[in-house]
Amino acid sequence: MTIINKLISFQFPSPTKYIFWIVLALLLRGSSALFFSNGAKKIYPENVVNGIAVKQNDYYMFLGVIDTYFETGTMSIKQGKPFAGRMPGYGIPYAIFQFVFSKEVALTSLILCQILLSSIAVYVLAKTSYLLWNNEKIFTLSFLLFGLSCYTSIYDIFSLSESFAVSAIVFCMYYIVKYFKEYSKKYLVVGGFFLAWAIFLRPFLGILIVIFSLLLFFNLLKKFNLKKAFIAVAVFCSAFIVMETAWIYRNYKALNKFVPLETSLEESYGKYGTYRKSAEELRLLINAWGGETGDFYDISDAWWFAKAKGRDIENYKFHTSVYNAGISQERLIQIKNLYAESVKSKYSDAKKDTLNTICISLIKTVKQQYLISNTFRSKVVVPFIRIKRLILSNPTLAMPLPTFEKMNLIEKGIKLVTVALYFFVLLLSVPAIIKIKKTIEEKTIFYILVSIPLSIIVLFTFMGIAITENRYFLSAYPILILFVSAYIVSILKSFKNK
Repeated sequence: MTIINKLISFQFPSPTKYIFWIVLALLLRGSSALFFSNGAKKIYPENVVNGIAVKQNDYYMFLGVIDTYFETGTMSIKQGKPFAGRMPGYGIPYAIFQFVFSKEVALTSLILCQILLSSIAVYVLAKTSYLLWNNEKIFTLSFLLFGLSCYTSIYDIFSLSESFAVSAIVFCMYYIVKYFKEYSKKYLVVGGFFLAWAIFLRPFLGILIVIFSLLLFFNLLKKFNLKKAFIAVAVFCSAFIVMETAWIYRNYKALNKFVPLETSLEESYGKYGTYRKSAEELRLLINAWGGETGDFYDISDAWWFAKAKGRDIENYKFHTSVYNAGISQERLIQIKNLYAESVKSKYSDAKKDTLNTICISLIKTVKQQYLISNTFRSKVVVPFIRIKRLILSNPTLAMPLPTFEKMNLIEKGIKLVTVALYFFVLLLSVPAIIKIKKTIEEKTIFYILVSIPLSIIVLFTFMGIAITENRYFLSAYPILILFVSAYIVSILKSFKNK
């Protein structure tokens, strides 16, 4: 705490000196981007474009459809069929760059834009703290904690929607706080736009527009009247309504059906692909006992069903609760074999459909058998496993670095500091939220801020979403930094007064 106190007590420029702070944030985030892109060039050089942009596995879902659009005139990834498997919040900025540049330069421009917005977001988060508490020490600490956070900055170089989503949530919070300070509708318009963009980047954030709108409505209804409350909510939601209407229209025209968010995984990526219906059911089965549902994690339950061969098939052990439910290894092998057999090219589509139907039926039967035999674990224990996977996982897994044993001293230092900083913020967040609530005069702001991490946790813990990853918590992390920064400064102040 002494080091932190000395650091934030240093006479930095005023929070209003935005050029200084944004340049400093650019240096921090730019250095992070160069460091990790250099690491990516060593590990998977074929994925690195122009030395800075890193293509991820989801590239073809987010941006590949835009490439296809410029080549064929249709957003598609499979046999020219119009694609609506991902909302276009990430693809549209890329498309704008493609109107001017080649694919490679457009991708590079997109990544540079991510780094720039991420840097500005560092300042904007700190400025939000200044709006809330009018305290330069809290401003400085929130700036440093967020600016030095490699947990979020690592995504600035990836062709994924996470970086923009984090920045959009930060900007949204800033303008919502500004609105409650001045009650000017222009802040609702801008804040609503950034929330709408965040939803189009990460659709699970859609729950936030419902929560924010309700909190805003009841706050203004209490303070003013029904008309003012209704108008404010309509203004706040206007950007989302416009964007959503355009998206629904496009999907109806292209697919001849109502698609408000995204088409099902099977429809999006093919009946016999990685995301076929039997794959969805298999993830739900694994999720029921708290197993890892991502087959990209080696030696995981999902990996066993999708990729295990030879002795691994017999030797792999699932959680004891699976066998205690009377589910044998032979039964699981039967599912595994059916799952693999159902997509073999030697079969006709009719035969594949039959095998998939049998596989799905068997998976559902086994899942029901498990749930009946393990009520307590499925209702109580497994949700905590999901929470652990969401917020207590290693925050450095996305870093393009070699194994820890092969890292140099700098790489090890960055990895360890990132882990320590992440869990430091996480550990202090609960007492910080409890303690700092009374310091926020407008309680609706407090409830809006707190709803972000809470809604993400509830969504991925209790709503049956099959895949849970630590990166889905990214958008909530800056909010925790706000509370923790204010909490630390309050502790330091109390020590000083003793």
